[in-house]
Amino acid sequence: MTRFALTAALAAALGALGSAAPVPKGAENRNAAPDINRTLEAVARAVKAQKWPDAEEEKQLLAFAQQVLNNVHKAADLKERALPVDATKLAKLDVTDHYEVKAVPPAGGGFPAAAGRTLEGKFLICGSAKGGIVRNSVVFASGDVQFTTGYDSIIVGKNVRVTGMTNCVLIGSDYVRVSTSRVGKDGGGNVLVAGQWLRGVTLTGALCHVVKPTGAPFPDDPVNPALAPAGRSPAIRGTTATGAVFLNDPADVTVTGKAATEQKYVTPKTPIAK
Repeated sequence: MTRFALTAALAAALGALGSAAPVPKGAENRNAAPDINRTLEAVARAVKAQKWPDAEEEKQLLAFAQQVLNNVHKAADLKERALPVDATKLAKLDVTDHYEVKAVPPAGGGFPAAAGRTLEGKFLICGSAKGGIVRNSVVFASGDVQFTTGYDSIIVGKNVRVTGMTNCVLIGSDYVRVSTSRVGKDGGGNVLVAGQWLRGVTLTGALCHVVKPTGAPFPDDPVNPALAPAGRSPAIRGTTATGAVFLNDPADVTVTGKAATEQKYVTPKTPIAK
């Protein structure tokens, strides 16, 4: 894989780009629909080469995430915001097929300290990733990503699972699955964008979007999910969604519980991603 080919693949994922945008450079065309699968293909090539992208390629990866974030906020009629972490200040880890933050028990026995299970202040490009806490970090994986808790981080992968999170951007080409989405101190919610399915328990303040709702059954759903239209699996399914914004047709969303503040539905005028 040549450097030119990898850069071309990342540029194609963002669409035709024009003049530079404020944060970060590379997220220029606000009408373009960033391509999730092409971005992951570019990540997969970097993983195969076991080589960190050059400055231009890295810029394109971050521009992809910023473009998705911009498009979500534009569709929701909210003020745009920067990505939750400044990638230029992060330590770059070696590109690897699989990265795992393993818990190390203390010498005297007992449970491992949280610090031993934390990915913090890191920029990771990998095939897959698994860990306890991800904080102030960026993860691009061509495959699956699973963390217990996320804070102020960007995670892009094929299937993304995070149990609880605050101020994160999660993008999955197939699905995103979360348990608890919390609103940050600044009042901003998590941004959850998935290719086919999005599943959550508590989606408080989350900005949610599924790119291509198909009605196909989600692998982990019960056979007859509550309140789902007969013969069709909802693209988005949650238990409660206080203050959430769903950027999809209401027919593609199922919320089974009551919320203190009802969720909002918006149909995007232009594609958020593809």
